[in-house]
Parts: sequence; structure tokens; C-alpha cells
Amino acid sequence: MGNFKLSIEDRIALYELVKEEIDSDKEGKLERFTTNPELAELVGISINTIRSYLAEYFGELDLSYRAKTIQQQTGERNGQEAIKSGRGICGLTFEQRSKMGKTNAQSNKENKRGIFAISHEERVEIGKRSGQQAKENKTGIHSLTTEQHSNYGKIGGESNKENGTGFCGLTYEQRVEAGKKGGKTSKENGVGICGMEHKQYVEAGKMGGRKTKENGHGIFELTYEQRAETGRRSGVKSRERGTGLFGISKERRSEISKRNARKTYESFRHKAYFIDNRFYVSSQEEGTVALMLEKYLSDFSIQEGVNFQVKNRGINNGGIDFLIGEEFLEWHPTILALKKKEHNRGDILEEDFSMYQALLESLPEDKRKEFNENCKNYLGSIYQLSRQNAIDKSDYNGMNVALAKNIKGLYEFMSRHSTTLPEFSEFKSEFNKKMKYVKSCAVNKTKKDENKTPTSTSLESTLTA
Repeated sequence: MGNFKLSIEDRIALYELVKEEIDSDKEGKLERFTTNPELAELVGISINTIRSYLAEYFGELDLSYRAKTIQQQTGERNGQEAIKSGRGICGLTFEQRSKMGKTNAQSNKENKRGIFAISHEERVEIGKRSGQQAKENKTGIHSLTTEQHSNYGKIGGESNKENGTGFCGLTYEQRVEAGKKGGKTSKENGVGICGMEHKQYVEAGKMGGRKTKENGHGIFELTYEQRAETGRRSGVKSRERGTGLFGISKERRSEISKRNARKTYESFRHKAYFIDNRFYVSSQEEGTVALMLEKYLSDFSIQEGVNFQVKNRGINNGGIDFLIGEEFLEWHPTILALKKKEHNRGDILEEDFSMYQALLESLPEDKRKEFNENCKNYLGSIYQLSRQNAIDKSDYNGMNVALAKNIKGLYEFMSRHSTTLPEFSEFKSEFNKKMKYVKSCAVNKTKKDENKTPTSTSLESTLTA
């Protein structure tokens, strides 16, 4: 694998794959993450390039969440292997591990080893330093979001309550007594809230206020309905003033979509891959979709200008991706991003992006995915409508334009045109194989020979069978 860079659409596909895995894992629906080496193998680039692309699209929290989960899944897999083979601590039963832990703790306490070798004050100081370091490096409990803190706390509390352990395992009277004892000890030692003076109380209150704002509490703690009502009022004002997303008429949106479609086509329609020495595509995914259509649809063979990149008979938007029978197909993953540079394809217009960010940030974490999905559906509808309008105004008037935003959408579209499709899991696996094959068809260009006949290489014929 070299330092070959992916096209914009292929970077988007990579982003969508990883984003889908992160979202699915947070919902508890993902079996395992695709690791960086596996992603590198899939698209045919180096692991370092994979890391670089992911760093461009994801924030530190998502990257850290993904890395930790992959590390955990690797540890769990190694642990399962250890259990099966009876090796290491994972090969011990729960009772054996518990007994070993108690024995070691008792031995350390008697011989004053480890944590028992230092005084209470020293242990407290070490705990403070470790906590501060974890906070600065955002590791351990400090790597969690407020929602994750809350969820883990609830899970731990329920577990303690059920098992009669920890604070949640105490009766009300026991908790009151423990609180009194802890408060008295804190005051005597000058620690915790009970050890504070009045001025310290006030400063702590101010700090808590700032954290409340940062963590989305206070005014951001409005109910979903209240925030929705605030959003609706803002939308009405935008529509009245003729500003932002809600101030654009249907005709204006259509006009902008057409203009952006033409610009997008001019920016991205380049000869990046030469498939089987037959036709050019601008991205791995576009080439993959073409090969999938050929593989599973009878009597379908790519013919540029006829059933691929169709732009004749009055189509004025740069071309529709595919024509299957009497129905067009557009492959267009929706990206919730701003078009920052000439070759960065985002679907949110500049005049709408600030409002999108503001609305997203005003929502709680558990509502953001739904909001983003609604935005994707809306933007996808706008895009599909612009393509449909181009067809309706051409000699193809009356024919439908279908939009596939992901592999599942492609599968559903093809199901209408074929009765021999395999199960979706097999279909998805074949899609990924085709992507690797298309990668091998990259056009070899240099500044000196851009106008020469391009060459391509192929994988074994089993990938295209």
C-alpha cells in the first residue's frame, strides 16, 4: 500500500462507514468495529493515511471513543482465547479471581506493600494528582461525556442496589448516617464541600454555573418540545426576513441545487479510475455501483452516455449517474458539511450552515442523531428533486429518478429490478470486494503524461466474477 490519496467521494464513503459504526455501537447494535488496518486493506491505502482522513472528519471525542472500543474489543477477543485455552487471569473462574484478589490485598496490608505502604494523606494526594492528570489528558472517567457519566452511574447504581453493595445498596437510614459521618470527617480534614468557607462556596457556585453552560444544562435543559418551539419561532422569523434555510423559496432552492449540481459535476468529474479498460469513473464508489449493477442486473452493461452519466435529450444538470430500464439512479451519500474548498463536497449551503450548527448544539446528545437523519433526508430530498426536475424538463419526462445514499439504498433499488439478489450481508460483502477491485484500476498520471492513454491493473478474476 502506498501513499495514494482517495477521491472526495471515497473519503466521504470512508467517513460514512466509520460514522455509521460509531453511531451503531453507541446504540449497542454493532458487533465489532472495522479496525484501521482492515480499512486500509479495504480501500488500498496506508494505515497512516486512514488515520489522517479520520482526523479530518472526526472530533477528538469520537476518535477516542472508537480507539478505546477497538482496544476493548481486541482485549475481549484475546481474553476469550485465554479462557478457552485456560491461560492467564482470563482462564480463572470468578471465584478463583476473587480469592486471589483478597489474598493479595491481605498480604499487601500485612506487609505494608503497594498502596498500604503509604499514609492516608499520601494516598489522597496521589489520587488528586492522578485525577488532575486524567482530566488534562481526558483519560479514564474524564474521557466520558456528561451523558455517559450519567448512564454509567445509573447502570452501576442499579447493579449495586440489586446486589446490596455500595452506596446504592444501603438503606435510607444507613445513607443518612454515612452522610453525617462523611460530612464530619470532611469538615475536620478541610476537604470536600463541608470543608469550604463561604467565599469558597460562592466560587464553587460560579464554577458550577460555567460548567452547566458548557455541559448544556440550565437554559439548555429545556424540554425537547420547548426547544422545538424555539426553533419554530426562529424559523418563522427567518422566513419572514427572507434569511437562512427557512427563508429560501422552493424555486430558489431548486435553482441553487441545479447550480451546485453543475459546479459539483465540473469539480469532480475527472478520470480517476479506468474500469476494465472500458469506462472511466470519478470515484471508487461510483465504479463499484456500476460493477454491482452489471453483476446483478440481467442484460445491463455500462455504456457511457447511454445508461451511465446520461446527459443527452435535454438533460442540463451535467448528467444522471445511471439509467436502468425506465428508471434513473443517482448515487449520492448526503454529507452534513459545508463546502469549504473547491473539492470538498458538502451538502449544506453556506447561508444555512450556521443555523444547522446552532440547532444541533441546542439539542441533547440523544436527539442529535434523529435531527441529523432528518437533515439528511431533507437535503437528500432537495438533491433528488433537483435531479427529477432536470428529467422532467428533458425528453425523458415522466421517468423517475431514484436516490441511493448508501449500500442499503442501492440494495433496495436493485431489488425492484432483479429477483436474484443475494442476502444483504452477502451483497454488502461483494460491494466491499468490488471497491478493492476498483481501487486497483486507478489511472496512473503524472504532470508530464496526463494526456497519454491511462493504464490500469486488475485483481484476480474471482473478484469480478
